[in-house]
Amino acid sequence: MKSISLSKRTLLSLLALLLLVPAVPAKASPAPSAGLSPLENALVSKMTDEVYSAYWTLRASLKTLITTTEEFSALIVGYTIDELIEKSSLIVLAKSTGERESFLTWATSGGQTIQTDHSFTVDTVLKGNPYGDAIAVRTDGGTVGAYTQIWSSNPEFEPDTTYLLFLYHPEVGNGIHTEGNYYYVRGLVQGAYVPDENGGFYNPWTEEELPAEALVSPLMDEEGPSAEEQRRELIETYRSNYESGFDTLEEYQRNMEELDEYAKTVS
Repeated sequence: MKSISLSKRTLLSLLALLLLVPAVPAKASPAPSAGLSPLENALVSKMTDEVYSAYWTLRASLKTLITTTEEFSALIVGYTIDELIEKSSLIVLAKSTGERESFLTWATSGGQTIQTDHSFTVDTVLKGNPYGDAIAVRTDGGTVGAYTQIWSSNPEFEPDTTYLLFLYHPEVGNGIHTEGNYYYVRGLVQGAYVPDENGGFYNPWTEEELPAEALVSPLMDEEGPSAEEQRRELIETYRSNYESGFDTLEEYQRNMEELDEYAKTVS
């Protein structure tokens, strides 16, 4: 029988432990201790953050070493065409280059998500001002190492294909978005159309045709949701969830605390 060195045994034991434990409970700010000074309480809070960060970084890194595929489906909020236009900060005709980059992100409350940035070259701008002629459109899911996440609610972009995209940039960190230049598709699969043979556009996932008048809608001349509007909408959602009993007081408070925090890229 082939022997395993102590270092390998330790690694395998640690790997098994981390993957068997569902997750460390969501991070909560430690309550100030009356026996500690403000500086000491601040140090305890900082150490707590570092422990959670180290745990999730190690857990995420180890998970990429074992072939794993997980499938997810997000709750999709239904949008009318007017709502797609109104709630998008950028609407463009853009061509997919086929280039993509997948990475792990770690939310401030714990938990990991694979995200992928898809590269597009902007051909025509119908609304808003892109940050450049080449933009990144971010979707959840992808592959990092041997770990794959599949989100059925996201559009799948084909290379060398032109899309009409309804996009927005998250102006509030919300504990789950990273900083940087990129866009999300508004309404997930609802917000991406391709040209049809009659000169119009249709959605290959919802099979909806885009009304011709949508491209000349006066809503195209209006700005998308500002940072303050996005912030206000999130606060109203959190308050409504708490008042309806959907969220506990602790969840409501944590959501409010993370409003201006950004997720970190693990790899």
